[in-house]
Amino acid sequence: MKTNLHQLMFILIVLFSSCANSSSDEETEKPFVKLEIWEDIQQAVRENNIDYLLEISKDKLVCIECKGESRVEKKEFYANYIHQLKQPENKEYTVYVNQFEGKSGLEKEYRINYAAESGSIKYNTIYTLVESRHGVQFEGVFSVP
Repeated sequence: MKTNLHQLMFILIVLFSSCANSSSDEETEKPFVKLEIWEDIQQAVRENNIDYLLEISKDKLVCIECKGESRVEKKEFYANYIHQLKQPENKEYTVYVNQFEGKSGLEKEYRINYAAESGSIKYNTIYTLVESRHGVQFEGVFSVP
């Protein structure tokens, strides 16, 4: 009886340790996956498709260094600050997704993060999209030193 118990314990330990090892391997080996809506936005920026960008944007956008204001009207953003959206075509980024209960029900917030360096200073440029039952909207861009 004790032998069977020891064998069962050994099997369970081996099983749990192999599961733990396989899940940590999966976490470290995740391939870069592009976010389709973000790629569409980047394509619109490259093509200067302002109509599409205005359509998918909130009325006021978070903006980096826009006349000292943190939010600007979307028409002003695309007329004067569209360069803040431009990223190299094949540059990798990370996407963080947060689900929350919003005004129109369950919503998802996507934070698209580009890590960069300027000399010895490291910083991140982060773009925000919100998806609800009404579609996806671009909310703006900010940076973290």
